[in-house]
Amino acid sequence: MYDQLSVSPQASGGENFRQKAPFRVLPDGKHEHHLINLRTEVTASDTLRNFIKAIWQKQQDHNVDKDAREGSPFKSKVATHEKYGRGSESIGYGRSGNVRLSRKTSLNNQKAECYAIKEYRRGPRETMRAYRNRSTSSFCISSCLRHTNVLNILDLVQEPHGNYCDVMAFCDGGNLATLILRSGKLGALEADCFFKQLARGVEYLHSVGVAHRDLKPENLLLTSRGVLEIAGFGLAECFRFPWEAKARVTTGRCGSIPYIAPEQYLDGEFDPRPVDIWPMGMIYMVMRAGKLLWGAALKHKDNNYITYLGDRKLPSGFRPIERLQNENCRSTIYAILNPSPSRRPTASQVLASPWCCEIQLCKAGADES
Repeated sequence: MYDQLSVSPQASGGENFRQKAPFRVLPDGKHEHHLINLRTEVTASDTLRNFIKAIWQKQQDHNVDKDAREGSPFKSKVATHEKYGRGSESIGYGRSGNVRLSRKTSLNNQKAECYAIKEYRRGPRETMRAYRNRSTSSFCISSCLRHTNVLNILDLVQEPHGNYCDVMAFCDGGNLATLILRSGKLGALEADCFFKQLARGVEYLHSVGVAHRDLKPENLLLTSRGVLEIAGFGLAECFRFPWEAKARVTTGRCGSIPYIAPEQYLDGEFDPRPVDIWPMGMIYMVMRAGKLLWGAALKHKDNNYITYLGDRKLPSGFRPIERLQNENCRSTIYAILNPSPSRRPTASQVLASPWCCEIQLCKAGADES
């Protein structure tokens, strides 16, 4: 959802990231995450961009007032700052839109509530109908979801100038992609905790008939205490309604190329649930290795993927996965990254695996469950 955080590793300490945001193991064997709180992390480039954006917003507000006086059809629309406070700090940007932090102070001037406002950008050749459908689809799905590890969109607002905005609770720890970028790679305890939270979120989504179809580190938001929330439902699909007994199949390829399951490159229909399981394995390996295993799961084009297909059949196995010290972990990752979707475990089966059963969630994740 926050496609790419605008806080760079250099601006935030880079190599000293662990000193600022330590991962701490407690005496009783449990652990805690203390990620950088993005409410105070704004770079100089952000400051300049936000200054320019504030000038632009002021002009927009002037135009809105003018439109209202002249009987513009926008007069019935609501500016997000009227409901959720003002804010110009850019905390994310990507192809689909920009995300900014907004603060709203209560009447008695107590602690301000923080929101993440994602404003969808309309493409230069995109029709208003297509733009509206794209902007509202994520809200229609996410607003109905209720789970600790799934981000809930609180509101959908159409700004006076016509753009649609999603309003979300602010995850002050950034996203998993930025954490990996700053850290290089994560240790087993930390990565395992995030993986189990991801699996819990995916299990819930599938239980209510929703396939995400775009799981990647950029779409996994974090609180500063280490609670993981799945976001970015722009490509999500309802594969089963409550009154249906059988899941519907889907076609086509969507998502980010390194995390796309191999069956999506083939012509034909497929179950969307295994498509969500595949990137779970890719995300875990990115956390542990600090890099992607391959560029695309294409057995005729990507040499690293071709090597994986051959090595997974050998007793010696695939080297990056074999470097994982936990045998149960290796077995589960191999199962998740099975090129045959029918042989991949479900999210419930992943959680029931010996490896996941022995994973202990962080204090914050356990408290939220």
